[in-house]
Amino acid sequence: MILPLTSLPDGGKTNFPDDDVMAGRAEAICADTDFRRRVGQAMASRFTDREPAEHLEQRIYDGFPNRADQSLMDQFHRTDWQGRRKIAEHLSDQRVREYARRLIYMEAPEILSDGARAEMDAWIRDRVLNEDT
Repeated sequence: MILPLTSLPDGGKTNFPDDDVMAGRAEAICADTDFRRRVGQAMASRFTDREPAEHLEQRIYDGFPNRADQSLMDQFHRTDWQGRRKIAEHLSDQRVREYARRLIYMEAPEILSDGARAEMDAWIRDRVLNEDT
């Protein structure tokens, strides 16, 4: 099982190795790109028999952002909105790029082009005014 130790309940660490051993294991996992790729494929294969989700919110667990996108995401959260708009253009994961666009639209719509704002207005209108329950 791979999970953050902080997600264990109190007393849940009693049968775990010490922190140095756990840190070594975490480093080994981070360094083994093939292992991480295989885990990602195994997780993705659990859902191969389902139709692709229509909405972004339903696709959030369809994969994990790559290291470059993770780095860009960290930068995104540390910069101003104008900088965030520029960073969002470089995200390779379409899902993450769309979430970035939505955040910018909700928090700083004035920095978007008229076309981008119109696209986002249409997105909201389509989501709210559709007849799909």
